[in-house]
Amino acid sequence: MSVARPSLKGNRPLTAGILVVILAMATLTSCSLGPSPTPEPTVGSPSPGDSAPSAATVSCQPARDPEVPAYATDSCDEAVAAARAVAEVDGRVASRIYLRSGVFDCDNFWPGVGSPGFCPMPTMLSGVTMFGWVSFADDDRVAAVALYRDPPSDTGEAAAAPWTAQIKAFAVPPSGWVMP
Repeated sequence: MSVARPSLKGNRPLTAGILVVILAMATLTSCSLGPSPTPEPTVGSPSPGDSAPSAATVSCQPARDPEVPAYATDSCDEAVAAARAVAEVDGRVASRIYLRSGVFDCDNFWPGVGSPGFCPMPTMLSGVTMFGWVSFADDDRVAAVALYRDPPSDTGEAAAAPWTAQIKAFAVPPSGWVMP
């Protein structure tokens, strides 16, 4: 007796959706060619009642998606707050924060130093990923921070999802690396 098995043939939207999810997961899990530092815990955006931020120099290029109204506005304030929430712990005080739209290429946290080798990078949805660095007043180590938020749903939500930040590396950068 034969049993009918479901088939994805002919269901191109479902197949394409699965492919997008697989590519996004591959990017988030990275294609690192060497050992990567142990990341610190992931933390979401802080609550409005959290303590006042330190005086740090901030440079931010917002992640936007002009096609989706909820993701078309400047997202820097929320992204900087999420980056601070994971980086300013154990008494560390940020002296400089640099964030921009996109992802670390192949977990290369210190671009311009060394070569990451070949690593294909899939296209990410605009408005949902950011990355950057946080330096500290009394510490030579720099935090490489990745930020993401859920993509917009088809329901036409009025507000963008909150940013979630994760420290991908916390180390003294290699010789020759300069924070943008």
